Amino acid sequence: MDCISFALFGDVERSKAKTDIINYHCDAAKVNFTFDILHEGKRKVYTVNRVLKKDKRGTHKAALYCKEGEEDICIAEKAQTVEDAIKDIIGVDAEDFRKCIAVPQGEFAQFVKSSPSDRVKLIERLFNLEKYGDNLKNKITEKQIDIDSQYNLICGRLSNYDNVTESAIKDQKKLLRVKKHYFKESKTQLDKATKTLEKVKNLAARHNELDKTREDLKALELEKDKMEELRADLKILPLCRQVRAASAEVEKTSTTAEKLSQDLAECEKQSEGAKKQIETLEKCLNDGNYDERISECEKRAAVFETLKGKPEQLKKYEKALSAKRMEYRDAEDKRRKAEGEKIAADNEVIRLEERLKEFSFNLETLINVNLKGTVLRDEYASRLGWFVDFKSKTEIYEENSPLYKLVESEIKGQIDDYKTRLNDVKDLEFGSLNEQIKELQSRNDDREQRIKALEEAKRKATKTENQLNLCDRRLEELKRDGEMLRANSDEIKAELAANFGENCADYAAAIAENAERLKNLKAEYKRLKEDLERAKTSENNAKMSAVRLSAMLKNSQESLSDFQKNLGLLIEQSGLENKETCIGLAEKFSSDADEAVLKEYDKKVSVLSVTLSNLEKIEGIEEATGEALNKAYADKNESEKAYNTLYKDVTVAEQQIEDLSKKLEEKKEITKEYNRISAERNIVSQLKEVLKSNKFLEFIANEYLCDISALASSMLLKLTDGRYFLVYKENNFNVGDNFDCGNLRGVNTLSGGETFLVSLSLALALSQTICSRSLRSIEFFFLDEGFGTLDATLLDTV
Repeated sequence: MDCISFALFGDVERSKAKTDIINYHCDAAKVNFTFDILHEGKRKVYTVNRVLKKDKRGTHKAALYCKEGEEDICIAEKAQTVEDAIKDIIGVDAEDFRKCIAVPQGEFAQFVKSSPSDRVKLIERLFNLEKYGDNLKNKITEKQIDIDSQYNLICGRLSNYDNVTESAIKDQKKLLRVKKHYFKESKTQLDKATKTLEKVKNLAARHNELDKTREDLKALELEKDKMEELRADLKILPLCRQVRAASAEVEKTSTTAEKLSQDLAECEKQSEGAKKQIETLEKCLNDGNYDERISECEKRAAVFETLKGKPEQLKKYEKALSAKRMEYRDAEDKRRKAEGEKIAADNEVIRLEERLKEFSFNLETLINVNLKGTVLRDEYASRLGWFVDFKSKTEIYEENSPLYKLVESEIKGQIDDYKTRLNDVKDLEFGSLNEQIKELQSRNDDREQRIKALEEAKRKATKTENQLNLCDRRLEELKRDGEMLRANSDEIKAELAANFGENCADYAAAIAENAERLKNLKAEYKRLKEDLERAKTSENNAKMSAVRLSAMLKNSQESLSDFQKNLGLLIEQSGLENKETCIGLAEKFSSDADEAVLKEYDKKVSVLSVTLSNLEKIEGIEEATGEALNKAYADKNESEKAYNTLYKDVTVAEQQIEDLSKKLEEKKEITKEYNRISAERNIVSQLKEVLKSNKFLEFIANEYLCDISALASSMLLKLTDGRYFLVYKENNFNVGDNFDCGNLRGVNTLSGGETFLVSLSLALALSQTICSRSLRSIEFFFLDEGFGTLDATLLDTV
């Protein structure tokens, strides 16, 4: 089914990705599907070819052919074109094919017993009713969201015009005239406050400079002890820097000595390795026996030179022999074909003879079995009934006399005898004698035709036997020619085998192999000699390096001792405790910045003292405090604030009058739009209420289900010999039982086999309903479920 679905529509429903259908050991999936169907008033044969490759692009090729006579005419290529043509030919697309042609396993058994809501969802999916359910609700919801958005927007816009009226504009004009009068008075007051502020601001700036100078001198006084300590440290700073440099030299010399010691050990190791490599290479040269092996290869090359042309001559004989073999195989194929045709002809003769024997007619069986059986069945049934009835009458007597037991035993024996006789004749097919005679006449006519066919088959068998004899003679002739060619080929092979060996298949390769071996031996011998020379050179270089490094290590150790003595003397001269203290002080004063800080400190003290003396001489500077400046600023700000406020009020009042006039016109237009949107919003709200809780879709689905139930009910009556019928009532399937006066009961009370019959009836009804939309005759239907729940009789009915 997956292959058919892929051939027709180019995909498989349960495959997430198209390439999932390709076998893991293959590079592509291929399918050829041939089917015939009534199309355009004629029955036609079509073939679909599809190939899906496992590459980056997932290459998908397709072609559709229609048989016309003996030829297949291509009517569509490319995947999409083929799929469109298939839809036109069979009348359904991929979705409908899976819904109503290849019925999903378990779909309809679930459909029968599912809840009403699940059933509505299935009907919605099968008949594409989404446009009446969630799609329609979503459209209304989207429309409501859109219209609500417009409504909220228009309400928001309209609320901005609540205070826009004719009377509001008149009040604003009266207020504007009063504000312009107060605005002129505030301008005069602002000019006066600005002049006063400039005078106080100049004195306040000089007063702030005086206060800052006093604060700066006080801050410098607090740093005096720290500066004196800095003077003392700077005196011993040069000795500390010498200690740091000497310590670095000690560490550097120690590291150098350690590195030289490691390099010396490495050189000694390299010298030992080179020595072992020399021994290995000398052993390889001695054991390789290269002179003898090279001489042997050169001798073989000279022998091969004398055999030039022999392999080509051998190939000619073998080519001719191969051609003879091909002719022999072709002749054998013809003989096998002739032999197969002869066997087929002989078998046809035997088959026709056997079929002719089947037409023997046993008149005795017709009379004694079929005719007599019809009569005896009624007689045996009548007698058996009489004996059973008679036995029931004797059972009222409870005597134990021998006569009673004899009679009872005889009656039981007669009953068993007639039961056996009935069993012997009950399985026979009884028909009228006239029908049997008519059948015999018809079969006799057929027998005459088969006698003619038998004679034709015998003539064909004789012809195939003559053809087989011709093939045998041709095989003998080819066999003789082949034996002659083989003798010539074997003679050359023996000569080549003596020089190239028995198993040599490619003589040119053997010659090339010997030449390559000779070349490799010479190259290997040369390489080993060169490696030996390099190993000896490496050993000498390692020994010389070891001598040089040993001398350097001795010098480094002597320098380290001198540096350590000098470091001790410098620490003693500094007067500090140890090397770490000296280095710490040197690191603390790593540059000349600290000396610059001390000089800068002395300079600031001198400058600030002079500045303080000059500022204290200015008249009235002590009274120009921040409080006086703040008061001047406050007066000026208050005047400026009053001026700005009145200016803004005048400007705003003028603008408000202009804006109110424009907004009044805008308000009239917005009110018209508000009335239109409100009316449309009311309509959308009413539509949403109608579609609430999916009731509209349920109504449509129930209409479908009622129609499908009526169609399925007629099928169910046929399958159950008129007993059961189907009714869709109160959102559920109910089964009516005509053996119970047509009373209804739920489908859950049915057995497994009965449930399958109901499911099958619904499946066929649904399939018929869906397919009817295409206005085409659907000639095929696949169902793969439920048959295991049926007994043999009901299975035949289904």
